Amino acid sequence: MKEVVSARNAFAAAHSSYATYLKNTGAALSDYAHSEFSHHHHHSHSAPSLSIASPPHPPPLTGVVGLLRFGA
Repeated sequence: MKEVVSARNAFAAAHSSYATYLKNTGAALSDYAHSEFSHHHHHSHSAPSLSIASPPHPPPLTGVVGLLRFGA
């Protein structure tokens, strides 16, 4: 029984450490992303910004394919 309790405690400690490492990794990634955004945002004022246009809408379905699809 003592081995089971010891194993449970070791598992709980490992799980707690894992959660702490995940939290720290998330914080580090967040800091990195914020610094990249700030760096990019700072330099974007001097460079022209590129806008990405949305793709055109597909033409409406007509003919046999349209009739089969919409059951007209």
